[in-house]
Amino acid sequence: MLLGCLLSGWKPERWQRVAVYALATAGWLAHMLGTLAVSTPEAGVVGTYKGYLNLPALLQAVGVFVAFRHVDWSSGFARRLASACGRLSSLTFGVYLVHWYLINVATTFCGVDCHSILWRTAGTLAVFCASALIAWVLRKLPGLRRVVP
Repeated sequence: MLLGCLLSGWKPERWQRVAVYALATAGWLAHMLGTLAVSTPEAGVVGTYKGYLNLPALLQAVGVFVAFRHVDWSSGFARRLASACGRLSSLTFGVYLVHWYLINVATTFCGVDCHSILWRTAGTLAVFCASALIAWVLRKLPGLRRVVP
């Protein structure tokens, strides 16, 4: 939050934005490759490069923040993307309420390995989409409209 407040008034020049994007990419690579390098099957995933307050995450956050501040939101694609995000944002509380149940069903009854790379990538998107669909349906049912606003 404090970093966002500091960056909100910053108007970087083009070369500074490129440097921020390069550092964000380096942070992403450090997160992925560094975790891969220090983790072992015996020790499991080592959290040296993980965590919201570690340097790789901060570099990534700054890159995303600067990128979103410099998007031309009046262009066609960006306008459609913002509109889709706006429609999805109305479902986020319902997604929050439902997603844990879907994860429990997938891991308990379907035998999904929650540590696999497929689950952590495609599974995340699948759980979000299924949760959003369930939240949307629940909002359409008269008796449940108050439970899932």
